Amino acid sequence: MSTRIVTRCAAMTRGPTGFGLCRELLRKDIACVVMAPTSLKRNANYKVKNDSVDARLLAKDLFTHDYSQVHLSCRKEEAIKEFCRMRRSIMTELKTARQVLLAFLLRQGKHFEGKTRWTGEHRRWLKEITFEQSYLQEAFDEYAISVNRLEARLKRIEGRLEEIPEYGEVKAKVKKLTCFCGIDTLTAVSIVSEVGDFMRFSGAWDFANFVGLSVGEHSSG
Repeated sequence: MSTRIVTRCAAMTRGPTGFGLCRELLRKDIACVVMAPTSLKRNANYKVKNDSVDARLLAKDLFTHDYSQVHLSCRKEEAIKEFCRMRRSIMTELKTARQVLLAFLLRQGKHFEGKTRWTGEHRRWLKEITFEQSYLQEAFDEYAISVNRLEARLKRIEGRLEEIPEYGEVKAKVKKLTCFCGIDTLTAVSIVSEVGDFMRFSGAWDFANFVGLSVGEHSSG
């Protein structure tokens, strides 16, 4: 008799260990499914939560098939996903570094008269800025160095992401997505890395719900 073990999707809700545990169990020929926590129906009066209670509830959901199974990505898909998330993390750092630099200049009365920041004109303006006080100049230089380093890292990482579509199945998915107006290679790679298997969605409505674009209708009826 085979043993069936159920685990929640810890990688999506509480930690990064859920998918790894599932792969390890499957490798040992132990049947395992990863349930989407949002698909599990719980009574509004459900107040007691511990391992034994959760185990019974999950066993019941497994028996009645009253759950949605989470797509278990392969290790290569997981690696690409982490690489894309690293890019987003650096983009956040870069945005913060730019804001810090601009706030510093604003406090010192340095105002850019152009329309758009971080263009060629804006960068030329930044290179022309100097301060009489050595500490202010040093602070400005350090802020600028932080921005330049993060921009260089982001450019290098995006160059690596441009190479990903050259590999097997990822290439076919990215090629299809880039047919849509407004989706470039980097955006397509990010979507593919997060979604994984598009065939698990029965229709556009299910995919919209997955990405958080739940469409509602407001009409008189």
